[in-house]
Amino acid sequence: MFFKKKIKEKEEEKKEETTKYRKGEGLWTGLGVTFDAKFYWCFHCFGEVLDAIEWCIENNVKYKVVGNCTNIIPMSDFFDGMIIEYTSPSIHSNCRCYNMVPELNIWNVDSSVGLRDISRFLETEKYINYAWMITIPGTVGGAIYSNAGCYGFNIGDFVETVNAWEQQGKLLVRNTYSKEDMKFGYRSSLAKEKNLIIESVSFCFDLPRKADEILNETYLKVKYSREKELKHSGCGVGCVFKNITSLSDEQIAAFASFLELSVSEIQEMLNKPYGISAGLILEKLGLKGYWLHMNESPQYWECYNICFNKNHANSLDCSIGNHKIDNTKAIKDIWKLINWAKEKCFEKLGYRLELEVTAL
Repeated sequence: MFFKKKIKEKEEEKKEETTKYRKGEGLWTGLGVTFDAKFYWCFHCFGEVLDAIEWCIENNVKYKVVGNCTNIIPMSDFFDGMIIEYTSPSIHSNCRCYNMVPELNIWNVDSSVGLRDISRFLETEKYINYAWMITIPGTVGGAIYSNAGCYGFNIGDFVETVNAWEQQGKLLVRNTYSKEDMKFGYRSSLAKEKNLIIESVSFCFDLPRKADEILNETYLKVKYSREKELKHSGCGVGCVFKNITSLSDEQIAAFASFLELSVSEIQEMLNKPYGISAGLILEKLGLKGYWLHMNESPQYWECYNICFNKNHANSLDCSIGNHKIDNTKAIKDIWKLINWAKEKCFEKLGYRLELEVTAL
């Protein structure tokens, strides 16, 4: 197979290189920090992804398939296994997103396509109701994995079927799952539960195509308000923490006091699909725009800054200037800030925030 041939070539050359970088330069994440891996490959063909996984299984090498790495924060600067990046260059996205059943608005989309590319593509087709997808930087595969969403929408709401692979022992087995099979929940799915490898997804984009004045107004509001929220000078990642969807009676009382709301109002918020905004809690805790090194000199900020976004409290910014600070320190500081926020919330409200990002 192609992949086995390439691995053999590398072994013969006795070089620790990858298709994209030499060992030590690292794989970029959404936060702008990098991490290295024992093996790293970037593919634009799903068949090659399967070849790489089969090689890992045969050689007892742990692996992780990623998209744009926008929802991943490494635990350290080295992954002792193989990172398999599966992405689709934007120029190719349209040919990987096509209408299978026009009369039913069924669209088949490759898992490597970015949600932003889908949103732009649907906009050209006058499907302006899907502007919310332009605010999510990940790929379809990653979105299905965590049932990504915002503004009251979930990607799982529009799924018809999912084609995915599951490792069963030494074998990779392909299945087609219905929306019900996928067990979509708040930032959860069967894909996350079983670590499925998503190949492609069929969506039903059935909202009206007519671009009337009201829909245009909604489109612009969603598109630009979210972009403004997440605007920053450095790189970024999606929401760090999950919203709060369940609390004990004691915690409800604490939240009510903290937010200056009644117990019934807190219960009403919990009954909504997305519960209580984690961003709201972080903001009330004084963490919106909080810099990890606020006490350092302004000259230090210019080359190194890790903080909660000043516009969207539940998003992290990471700017390390001209790489004057090594990634090991940056990664440690990111987790220091995340864990500090969790402890601060627990001390104040008796509730420990849950991660929405994936810790690798």
